[in-house]
Amino acid sequence: MAALMWISHSELPLKFDELRYALAVEIGPQNFNAVNVPLIETLLVCCQGLIRVGEGASDARLIHVTLQEHLRAHLELFGTAHSIIAETCLSF
Repeated sequence: MAALMWISHSELPLKFDELRYALAVEIGPQNFNAVNVPLIETLLVCCQGLIRVGEGASDARLIHVTLQEHLRAHLELFGTAHSIIAETCLSF
């Protein structure tokens, strides 16, 4: 769900490496633990086919724009997505 939140609520398309590192950040601790960085294959499997590798094999994309519209329309799925994204970026 966190990967879907990041992809659907990011203002710009995310590279898979950016997504992987965003998912690995723990809010609060001051030391980044690289062990938490998931593999691309793990993300693809965990997202059940809802994300795909974009053009150039580096972008993380949703399978269709209507999925993004749906995810953004249902605020209860992610709560305060933009706050979570901002807090994660500041922690990193």
